[in-house]
Amino acid sequence: MSNKNLKIDGDNAGRRIDNYLFNVYKALPKSKIYSMLRKGEVRVNSGRIKPTHKLKINDEIRIPPYLINFDNETPDIKNIERGTITEDYIKGEKKPLYTLSKKSKRTG
Repeated sequence: MSNKNLKIDGDNAGRRIDNYLFNVYKALPKSKIYSMLRKGEVRVNSGRIKPTHKLKINDEIRIPPYLINFDNETPDIKNIERGTITEDYIKGEKKPLYTLSKKSKRTG
């Protein structure tokens, strides 16, 4: 598998790598981004970096192959699992509404 390389322009120079990745992959959990940085899966100019690394113009960020086709949209409402929040809340349109799947204790 080949990796994806992102080149930093003047607009993103001076930003921290973690904040840049939060912006690029909005649907990806922050914990996953920090995990990728700690493991060295994300590299800047072929070197491992810390989440506090400040980007410079013309830096090349190497993205792991499994994120190349990452769907950066909000989750499909039909596939909500137990204890997750609804799509309208993710988009910021409504107040939080939690969905829970709880089996009834009644037998009959």
